[in-house]
Amino acid sequence: MRSSWRLGSRPSVTIFLIVLAFLSSLLSPIAFKTAERVLPRHYGQRSFPQPDKGGNVKTGTPFGLHHETHNATVVGLSSPFTRRAIEYEAYSNLVCKGRELLDMIQHKEHSTNRWAPSALNNGWRRQPNVLAAVPEDLKSTIQRLGIPTEGDAVKSVYLYQDQTFMDSTGQRNTPPTGGKYLNTFIPSGNTIIAESNYSPKFTAPGAKVPPLWRWSDIIWLLWTQEAGTNSRNLKYIFRNNVNTPATRELMEYIEVKDPDMLNLPWPGKTYDMSTEEGLALLATSHGQGVAYLVIDHSDVLGRKIPLARMFTVRPGEASDSGTSGSTPGSDSASDDSEDEDESYYYILWELRNTITG
Repeated sequence: MRSSWRLGSRPSVTIFLIVLAFLSSLLSPIAFKTAERVLPRHYGQRSFPQPDKGGNVKTGTPFGLHHETHNATVVGLSSPFTRRAIEYEAYSNLVCKGRELLDMIQHKEHSTNRWAPSALNNGWRRQPNVLAAVPEDLKSTIQRLGIPTEGDAVKSVYLYQDQTFMDSTGQRNTPPTGGKYLNTFIPSGNTIIAESNYSPKFTAPGAKVPPLWRWSDIIWLLWTQEAGTNSRNLKYIFRNNVNTPATRELMEYIEVKDPDMLNLPWPGKTYDMSTEEGLALLATSHGQGVAYLVIDHSDVLGRKIPLARMFTVRPGEASDSGTSGSTPGSDSASDDSEDEDESYYYILWELRNTITG
């Protein structure tokens, strides 16, 4: 009589599948650790996304990056393994983009096509009687840096794109987009606080936008108007209450390596441009504007290298003390509702002369 355990019989197939499942459960964590070590830094580079209409990378995949699921390394593996591998791919893509930006910061010639201040008159309106104030939850942090937070030292500017304008083709009376930029400047403290910024390409997707619409271009014009000859000493750029999901997900991935809430009170944690974390942050929508600011104006600022500091603030408390504070503005192209227990996320960019911190 032939054995019932021959290959192809139902009992043998069942046992084989059980053994295979058991081995897979044992080997998946090992395989993931191996993948983390051996996946090249340029892994998935072809799928690096372009910013969306608001200047932000798209959400729906880790850190808002597109990914390719046909790669044999991840297809067919367990769900935790697959997500972690895709996250690593997205993270690697950001690191690659950050390296490109760093190379431009170090070597690219400054822009010679500068915007004149009169460009702000084409469709943009400066809101009158804007209260000049530092966000309450940032006051103690800024004071610890030796920066004034009260009185005439603080200047807030709210630009609203609510006027018709001439587009880049010369067409007049183009409808307004509703874009808006609220930023606070402290010239004596060499500081910009990017409070609430909504690109015209976000507020009016697919519509024509004014020729001057990018945050980095607008912020430089405003900074030079407010700081005058001191504009060359720009040192700190706060990205206030980061709400963009892609950037928040990256901040959580960098610090805690899982999707749980980030809790990183001041002084937070710093990442210079010699680290992958710093490069990845530079490639986000909250870093690229800073990068192009220093790239385009290196003739004034010098070859400055951004240093990233991530930190969080719990609602109702200042960034480094227990004093109460108002809800900060949102430096994001989308404003999501937040639970009361959720931390506010911040990135402080410090402009330095060297790559390492």
